[in-house]
Amino acid sequence: MGFSDEIARAMTTWFGADMTDAVTYNGAAIRGHVEYNPDADHRTGSVMARATLHVRRADVPAWAYRDTVAVGGLTWSVLSLAGADTHTWTLNLIRNERPVP
Repeated sequence: MGFSDEIARAMTTWFGADMTDAVTYNGAAIRGHVEYNPDADHRTGSVMARATLHVRRADVPAWAYRDTVAVGGLTWSVLSLAGADTHTWTLNLIRNERPVP
C-alpha cells in the first residue's frame, strides 16, 4: 500500500457518515465538516451568522461566491475561501447578514 492509498483511506474515513454533517451544496447531497463561529464581525460593519465548511474537492470541484449550502435545515451562502489543499476546500459561510445597529 502506497502513500496515495493511505491518503485516499484517510479522506474516506474523515469524510465518512459517522464523522461529518449532511450538507446540500447547490442542490447536491454531500458530507462535510461544519464549524459554527461567533455572529459579530465589526470589521465589516455587519452582524451575521458565520460558519466554516470543510468539503472534499471531489464533491465540490469549483466553489463560487454566494453558492448555496444547506445544513440542518438552515440555508447559508459561501462568502470566501478560507483555505485549500490538494484534496479539500475550507469555505467561509454566512447567513442572516444585517447591519450593526
